[in-house]
Amino acid sequence: MNTYFSKPEFVSLLIQELGDPEARVFNSPGLSIVLSQQKGEPAFALDIWQEAQIAQIDSIGHAVKLLKSQGIFGYHKAFSHQGRGVLIQETLRKVPDFNGIVFPIAPDIAPDVTGIKKLKKWGGFCLLDAHTLLFSKNVWKAIPGGVITFLENKNDPPNRAYLKLWEALTWWGVYPKPGDQCVDFGASPGGWSWVLSTFGAHVLAIDKAPLAPSLQRLTHIESRHVSAFSIKPGSLGALDWFVADIACYPERLLPWIQAWIASHTLKRMICTIKLQGAVDLKVIRAFQEIPHGRVIHLWHNKHELTFLWPATPI
Repeated sequence: MNTYFSKPEFVSLLIQELGDPEARVFNSPGLSIVLSQQKGEPAFALDIWQEAQIAQIDSIGHAVKLLKSQGIFGYHKAFSHQGRGVLIQETLRKVPDFNGIVFPIAPDIAPDVTGIKKLKKWGGFCLLDAHTLLFSKNVWKAIPGGVITFLENKNDPPNRAYLKLWEALTWWGVYPKPGDQCVDFGASPGGWSWVLSTFGAHVLAIDKAPLAPSLQRLTHIESRHVSAFSIKPGSLGALDWFVADIACYPERLLPWIQAWIASHTLKRMICTIKLQGAVDLKVIRAFQEIPHGRVIHLWHNKHELTFLWPATPI
């Protein structure tokens, strides 16, 4: 059995991706769990626990003994009966606190180039109710359930969109370096440009609208007030980072990013796929079929997905 975590509003889409109308769904405020015999990497999954098991427990000690017998010393994902779950985890092992992560993530728990995996061997568990334990040794993300909360910067970035790029970089485990050449399409008011500039990268911010005044003074950021789609793919020279958070339909975004990838001028790409109106899973699958690309749903995504290229599966 496989376990898929999702935001409640995307559960039906996740089940459609799996093609499993018999999937079991458990809900808690803000988070849902889908249990299915189908294997897959649905775009709308925040986290995936493969080969998960369910067991009935009659006490905290019983749960601890069971998890230890399975070699699981992992994270408790708060879902139901949070206090009881915390007591189980504290008895197993003290683990890092992922509430209010300082970005970029601390070196002792940092991801490598294949994604967050330093703590994967610990597995994960949660309670579906007071006496039902769900657990797995094969956990996709070390941050349990894919729910990641950062210690926010409420002063410098011009909007909260920066959190999406923080999360994408954390998921990926690759960060910009001083001197990297970056382009930010759909940049205004500048949240993503601000993130890239904090690493000392040079950013070309492209948007018809201006950046926030606080960013216009930064020497690492250059602005160009034109439409993103007016820039010919490959015309900006060699790029270390290509990022885009453009408000457009997925059907228009798809051929555009395909053309940029085909230009062979960029090393890495992060793009938001805005899901305006009803979601066409055929279009999402077309993004998923781009060689070496990956479509994921970030905790900080709203009605949207994020495309990474080239993304090595975790």
